[in-house]
Amino acid sequence: LEAALQIDANNYEVLHDLARLCNELDRNEETLTYLVQMEALKPEDEQLLFRIAIGYARLELYEEALTYLYKLEYLFPNNLRAQRVKALCLFCLRRFTEAEPLLEALLDADVEPLPLLEENKEKQLENWVKIKSGDYFHAAHNAWSLGKVPKAIEYYMNGLSIQGKKRAEVALFHEKAEELTAAGWQEVEYSLICDLVNRELEK
Repeated sequence: LEAALQIDANNYEVLHDLARLCNELDRNEETLTYLVQMEALKPEDEQLLFRIAIGYARLELYEEALTYLYKLEYLFPNNLRAQRVKALCLFCLRRFTEAEPLLEALLDADVEPLPLLEENKEKQLENWVKIKSGDYFHAAHNAWSLGKVPKAIEYYMNGLSIQGKKRAEVALFHEKAEELTAAGWQEVEYSLICDLVNRELEK
């Protein structure tokens, strides 16, 4: 990596390849370093700004991620992926009231089709299910954090319905344990929510 940088530290393509390589190796801090260097060369590149925001979020530097997400929101107001990450960062920072309108707006938002897979209906459906159920689960987590239990249960049920599931399992929460812990959750809440949701589903 160091040898590549010595070739030309201001070469966008070199930095891009280094960032890609570090990302494949799960070297998140180094990936972010190269992405920020790339930003100096292309300060208003939509995809690059989004990748930097994701990089900060992966390192749990949510305030820094928000700085880039606000910039994205200003330059590219229709970027739904950025809006989803912004809502998640606010949630992890326990700014639940700010996250709420963003999360609820996403429930009615479109899901961008996967690139180069327009004709693959099965993959597109799988992508839609994953994202839309995720929108409902994130909105549910946030509603629970605000003490809005009935709304949270409703959203959990909607997310499960999209996935074609008839019961809530604690695995749903373990998958997002890092985010939930950042938001102040205790693991005991996972089972409690499952019990409440399943009780409603059994009616």
